[in-house]
Amino acid sequence: MREPTAGAGLSSIYLQNTNNWWLPPVGGCEKHGAAAAHAGPEPLRGRNPPATGRDMTSKGKQRATRPGQIRLDLEQRSFYRFSMLATQINRSVANAYVKSFGRPANAWKIVTLLGRFGGLSASSINAHTTLDMDKITRIVDSLVEQGLAGREQDKADRRRIVVSLTAKGKRINSQIEDMIAAMENDFLAALRPDEREALYGILDKLQLQAAKIFKKGKPAKVARAE
Repeated sequence: MREPTAGAGLSSIYLQNTNNWWLPPVGGCEKHGAAAAHAGPEPLRGRNPPATGRDMTSKGKQRATRPGQIRLDLEQRSFYRFSMLATQINRSVANAYVKSFGRPANAWKIVTLLGRFGGLSASSINAHTTLDMDKITRIVDSLVEQGLAGREQDKADRRRIVVSLTAKGKRINSQIEDMIAAMENDFLAALRPDEREALYGILDKLQLQAAKIFKKGKPAKVARAE
């Protein structure tokens, strides 16, 4: 476990790499060389990305779209673009975390969650992240071994084990939050204040809609191929 040094925290790592958000999976640079760590997302080959206001047919031809029309081509599809943004952000934060504190790369997700909500059970962590239960168990084991978190029985329910940050874990969480704040400010600087407010309202609506249609165990409606 590497202790953070003065002036070499997560914020400085992020600020040194402000224009390099697309990072490969941690430890995945060996195949392509160190330069790959600072490369941008590899462009889709074989055709140019669709121009603004246009969509692509299944054969790759551009087609005009009406204002407000839902765009279903891969490069313009909201699911695809949200997924790519999330991947870029997660990889950037994970890379900075590993450089400062070592593995596991996804430990930052649990550290920031415990820093925000306090002690949580493994099932509560699972409900607030995209991590599987087995991965949560392994990460919490590592955090406990590194002295960043501890386990204890819930006083209200002795069958329930609660995970919480230690003093050391809280100090590291503070550094992670500073780095994420710098990233968030840089990312949203592309929008005017009124556009940011509109974005937050849109995200609220989409989260409510997602809660309705993506319930656990609810099968997705898939159109049958003719």
